[in-house]
Amino acid sequence: MIMVGDTARRSWRGPSPRYLLRCYAICNKVCDMAGGGVRRENVPVTESELSLLDRLAQPDSPERAALAELLREQPGTSRAQLAHAALALGVQAVRAKVQEAGYAALAASYTEDELDQRRVETASRRERAHQRYSGE
Repeated sequence: MIMVGDTARRSWRGPSPRYLLRCYAICNKVCDMAGGGVRRENVPVTESELSLLDRLAQPDSPERAALAELLREQPGTSRAQLAHAALALGVQAVRAKVQEAGYAALAASYTEDELDQRRVETASRRERAHQRYSGE
């Protein structure tokens, strides 16, 4: 967490310090937790999800290792950071699924003639690239 307005940095200009949180796990954005672009939402959480959150907070748990693998780095240590990382992974999965459906719809929209033309263009492009890089 980065606190803007502490006495060491003397960059604060306002009635109260503002806390900025950088999400190193997924988005690498600096989020102003005092207002502006970030909203804090109340989210209903089941006992099972709370239990998982507790296990994610344990340094040597398999759940934390799995989260770190998915994030490709170690997650934060606070419950808020862990919950945010899990939510961000879920959002990323939903977006990937939507993108996959969009590509499938696009592919389905091509006629056979268009597909044949794309295949010819692709083969031609590959052949030119092969000739260019193989020195033929």
